[in-house]
Parts: sequence; structure tokens; C-alpha cells
Amino acid sequence: MLQRLVRRSPHEEVVASYRERAGGFCGLRANHCGMWIVLALVVIVSACRQQVPDRGIRPEFKGEKVSKVVMTPFYSSSLFGASEADREEVYERYEQYTSEFLTGLGFDVMGPREFSQHLVEKGAWQSYEDGWVFRNALENYFRASLDRSAAELVTLKTLRESGALPEGVLLFGEVVYQSTLECRVFADEQVTYATVDLLKGIKVEAGNPCVVSHLYGVIVDPSSGQIMWSNRALLELHVDKISDAVVELNMQRVVELVFAGKQGAEALLAR
Repeated sequence: MLQRLVRRSPHEEVVASYRERAGGFCGLRANHCGMWIVLALVVIVSACRQQVPDRGIRPEFKGEKVSKVVMTPFYSSSLFGASEADREEVYERYEQYTSEFLTGLGFDVMGPREFSQHLVEKGAWQSYEDGWVFRNALENYFRASLDRSAAELVTLKTLRESGALPEGVLLFGEVVYQSTLECRVFADEQVTYATVDLLKGIKVEAGNPCVVSHLYGVIVDPSSGQIMWSNRALLELHVDKISDAVVELNMQRVVELVFAGKQGAEALLAR
């Protein structure tokens, strides 16, 4: 029951399937959803000022085909007004939706828990924790051409040479922002990679209750430490009333926007 606001959406690659999901736990308890209020204007203008990295498959990896994706635990470089427990819950939901979506595309996916357990069994968990503690925006990491001494690249090399890494390319995910709020500006008028959607029957106007989800993903070639692919999406959903179901829907939809379409990771899939 979603109606796409065409005049506000700048992307042809937006996934066309708007699926209505019945009920379900969204990863945000209802009494917390409305409490996650960070001023939308501050977040959107701040994102707009950032340099947007190249999106899609990197030129040097055009034509490269992979079958297995190894997911590392998702994280956030900001608190977006949530407690640590609630953020962990959000990460787990995004990891679940991403794993399910990539599996649906045809990738062989190793989830974050399996990845973590694999490193524990290899005796490499501490090396991972010491070297891959991301505190800044994900777009600042794995810039192999800029600094080969970066901690994440040194850690990757150490894990690779010790035989601790599982087979497959590495997927890193940052939950840039996740909240419910009152939208007084429209995200796609401020950010080029944003999309505005609305539930059917909702009149688009400033002051609507809305769900805002912003996800950024990066796939790294473990043999070189270079970024093979990256993409991000910010999805603003206008609703009549905030509920667990609409939050869950928006999170699932933003996963689709990141990993499908012209700039999605599907082009890497070995068929």
C-alpha cells in the first residue's frame, strides 16, 4: 500500500516492488520509536555537506563475478538518539534483512554471527576487534590507494595471511541513521541519493509523521583490500501513524534500494 512520489524521487534504479508486510517486530520497540528524535534538518544538511563517494561497482572490478558474500557486523558512527541496546537491535535487523535479500538474489551468504564464530575458532577474534573498530563513517575506510598503513588494511592483511578469513568477499555495513520523526523538510530535496515515499492515501506535506532510514554498504576484495562496490540509500517514508510495521517496512525497503538496481551489488553475482 505504498505510493511512490515520482516527482520527488531522482533515481531510476529505485526498486519497483512495494511489498506490504503484515505485522512483525521491527527491531524498534513501539515506545522507543517515537523517542528517537534527532532534528531531520541537522541530519540531512550534514549528510548533504559530505562528499558522496562513487556508487556502484568500481571500474577496476567491472566484469568481476563473485558467489559468496561474508557479512561483518554492522555498526553506526553516530548514536542517532538511541540507547546502545536499541542500536544493537537495529543492527541485528538490518543484518537479517540484508542477509535475506542477498540470499534471495542468489548469493551464498555467511552472516555476521557465523563470521564472528569463524574468527573465534581460528583464534583471530582479538585481531579483528583491534583492527576493525570503526568509529567514523564507513566511506573513510578501505581507501587502499591512499594509505596502505591504515589499521583496517593492516588487519585485513594479517587475517588473510594467517588463513583466518573465510572464503568470499567482505561486506561492511553502516547504519548511518534510523529514526522516526516529524518531517519538516523533504530528504530528496537535500540529498541526491534520497527517496521520498508515502503510504497510499497520505498527502505529502511538511509535518507528516515519517520513518527515515539511511544505510551504506561496502564490499571489499580481501586479496587486495580494495573497495569493489559501494552504495547508499536514504529512504523517507511518510505515514499516517508510526508503528512497528512501517518501521520494519522502511528498513527492508532501504536494504533493497542499496543492494538492487543499477548501482546495486547484483551485478557482481556469478550466475
